[in-house]
Amino acid sequence: MDKWNVADLPADAKKENVYKMYQEGTAKLGETSNKGKKELKQVATITTYKGIPYIDVEIKNLNLKLKVPNDVSEYLSSQSQQKH
Repeated sequence: MDKWNVADLPADAKKENVYKMYQEGTAKLGETSNKGKKELKQVATITTYKGIPYIDVEIKNLNLKLKVPNDVSEYLSSQSQQKH
């Protein structure tokens, strides 16, 4: 990750894949355990772009547009192809 850099997306960037990450809600102080509750909340999204080594990472109110090494971009693109 030390080679990932914050960068503006090229104007002609086209979305390729969107990966959404979910987790169960966290029990807060004073609440009973939430074990057995299956409600998932979306906590992050990673968007890849077709043919260019950029990703968009959204976590809560933080949105980072990053230029990543080609191998990272290729790996993320290949993951969606394995699901088809």
